[in-house]
Formats: sequence, C-alpha cells, structure tokens
Amino acid sequence: MPSAAMVTWILSLERAESLLPGASVRLMLVLLALLDGHGIPGVIFGTRPVAEYLGAGATSLAAADPKSAWDTLLAIERVGLISVNRDVTPPTVLMSSAVQTAIRLAAPAQVQEPAARAAANALLEVWPADEPQPWVAASLRANAASVQSSAADVLWADGCHPLLMRAGRSLDQARMVGSAVEYWQDLAARCDTKLPPGHPDALVVAAQLAAAYLKAGQAAEAVQWYQRVLAERTRELAPGHPAIVTTRVSLARALIMAGEPGDAVTILQRAVGECEQFRGTTHPDTLNARDELAAAYQAAGDLAAATRLSARSLADHDRLQGPRDAHTMATKDRLAAAYLAEGKIKQAVTQYKQVLSDRQKALGRDHPDTIATAASLSAAYQAAGRMPAAMQLAEQCCADSERVLGPDHADTLARLVNLAHLYYAVGRVGDAVALLRETAVRCERTLPPGHALMQTIRQSLANIGEG
Repeated sequence: MPSAAMVTWILSLERAESLLPGASVRLMLVLLALLDGHGIPGVIFGTRPVAEYLGAGATSLAAADPKSAWDTLLAIERVGLISVNRDVTPPTVLMSSAVQTAIRLAAPAQVQEPAARAAANALLEVWPADEPQPWVAASLRANAASVQSSAADVLWADGCHPLLMRAGRSLDQARMVGSAVEYWQDLAARCDTKLPPGHPDALVVAAQLAAAYLKAGQAAEAVQWYQRVLAERTRELAPGHPAIVTTRVSLARALIMAGEPGDAVTILQRAVGECEQFRGTTHPDTLNARDELAAAYQAAGDLAAATRLSARSLADHDRLQGPRDAHTMATKDRLAAAYLAEGKIKQAVTQYKQVLSDRQKALGRDHPDTIATAASLSAAYQAAGRMPAAMQLAEQCCADSERVLGPDHADTLARLVNLAHLYYAVGRVGDAVALLRETAVRCERTLPPGHALMQTIRQSLANIGEG
C-alpha cells in the first residue's frame, strides 16, 4: 500500500502539471529529491546544467532557458510540494524528507541518473573558488553529500566526479582538519573499489588525503601517503616534473613533522637539484625548494646552513620578485625564524618587524599570514625578554585569530596555548591554567584524537601541577 507521502506527492504532481504542462515538473521534482531538502541554494536553478536537464526533451536550445526552472519551481510551490525561503539572497528551496523519499522510490534509475548528473554539475558550477561565507560552503557541501548518498554510482561513472573533489577541498579551505581527513579517507577507499588500478583520480585523492593528514598533525600517516603518491608519480612522469618536485617538498614537510628532519634534508636536496637541472637556478620553483631546504636544515639542527641558505634565497626573491611578493615575504619570515633558532635575537626581532610591516601593507592586518607573523614577533619579543610587548602582541594575535579564523581553528588554538605559556612565564599562573583548560575543551571538540596540541596542553597542565 502506498505511503501517505507517496499519495500526497502524486496528487500534488497532477495539480502542478495542470498548472505547467509538460515534463519539466516531473524532471524538477526528481532533481530536488536528490539534493538537501533542508536548503537547496536557489542559485543552482539558473545554471546551464539545470536548464539543459529540464530542456532535454526540447526541440531547440532556446527551450532550455534558465528562467523556465523558476517557473517550474513556482508551480511546484503552489501545490505545496516545496517551500521557497525568500528571506535570503539568493532564495533557498526546501522539501520534506518524506516527499523526497517517496519521489526517489517512484522514479526509475534511468530518470534519476540524468538528474543526479545535472545536480552535481550545477553545484560544481556555482561553487566559488573562495569561500568568504562559511554558511554558503556548508550548504553546498550538504547538497553535494546528499547527491552522493542518493546517486553514488552516477558520480563514479567516468572516474571520481569533480564535485566530490570540490567538496573535500572545501573542508580543506575551511580548515576543518578532522572532517577533511575523514572525507578524504572515505573517498580514497571508494577509489580503491570503484576505479581501476592506476586511475589518475585515485592519485589526486591520495595526494589530498596526504595533505589532510599533514594539516591534521598526523605526520606518520602523511608520510605513508606522500610516499605512495611519490612512487606513482616517479613511475608515470618524466624526471624533474613539477608534480614530482611538489610531492618531494610535501613529503619532506611530513618527515619534519614526524621527527625525521635528516630524511627531509635528503629529499629536499634532491628536489633542489631537480629544479636547478630542469627549471633553472632562478626559477620560482627552485627558489621555493631552497626555502623548504633551509627550513629542513633548521629542523635538523644545522642552524648555520639554514640561515645561510635563507639569506641567499631572500636576496634572490627580492631581486627577482620584489620585496612585497608573497614568496619574498615568506622567505623573510623563514630567515627571521632561522635567526631566532640560532640565538640571534636582535636580528630576528628586526626581521620579523619588517615582515609584519610588509604583510600589513600588502595583505592587510586581518590576513592569516599577517596574524601568523605577529605571533612569531611576539615569540621573538619573549626571547628578547621584552615581556610586556610580547604579552600585548600575543593577546592581540589571539583576538585577531578568533575573529578572522574562528575560535576553534587549529591556529587559533595553538596561539591560545602559547598565550597561556606566556601568562605562566610572567607569574599569572591562574590565568594560564584557566586558558589551558578552556583551550583543551575546544581541542577535544574539533581536533582529531591524539593531536599534538592536545598532548602539549596535558603536559603543560601536568607541569604546573593541575593535570
């Protein structure tokens, strides 16, 4: 016996089709049933994929007019199968889960498949390269997940559909490290079961998973996956290919995080050699590889080599790219870090102040890189014994980070821990303990289990006697 929802939507369908004869009502209902009924972004209904899907049976391209999509939605709204929230711009479309389920049960696979392709392509078309509004990105991810859940096989018919990649990169952009790792893990597992061995999409997903592990602080897993990616790329690509060099650099970063800086130096020396041989000694990729090698030298304890190479790279960047270029400013930042590690505190403070000034002028005070440099300058002030200046800057960095990146962002949490250590250093033990405990709660809520920052907090509380 058909469910009440099934009967309701069939009767409403007949009424909607009397208002707007033709196939568009049925096609639109199937499309809506595959998306997130809690909020479907209205902007997708103005896309070419939706227009072409609705006009698939039309005899002319003019019949596939994006405007017809909204005419269809309004007819469906009039019979009560959807509601349109016009209080937001663009409007969003809502449909009950019971109606969606009834439609999916009634619609045959050959009807749902083109709808799923249209939905996926439409979401991909409207997804912005940058995501300034988190709620917009969250809505797009929810709709992508709904399409994947409703019609998973369609999204793997020709490899991994770009929408699946875009949803994962959205989590990366939002720096939702735990969710990103879980997403790419699932996608990598699906690649293994749905794609033939050696498929290029599987390699892309593997690289994304490695990067997600690295951002999440899971160094051992990142090393393992980067090694897998490097083995595939060296087998398939010519020596010196930029993708090989990029993977070597990423693998080296993971090795440093895993406590193997010596291996990272070896990997980066090869990367620099390949860049110099195949791209030239002054190519930007060569300069960037040298920057990474300098960082590896520093991690390995060869501070003199790190400072020497960073100074050379800075001179090259400044001459070839200019003082306000992003890579030049990043190299200045690395040189300042090398000075600080080598105990050249005065030079470190001077260099960090210059980087901070450059980034404020080029990027603005609220850019994440500007905030990061300010945090580094605070650490240099602390090393110089300038505690009031260090404290003031650290507190400002935490406030800026919470405002710009969010209170639960990994960088925000790390800066709060550094501020707590600063409180302890000046004798504000109560403030240090309170801040560490508050930050621990946030870490447990947002970071993956076993994250290094959580271990640092526990150790700090234990050292204070509050663990």
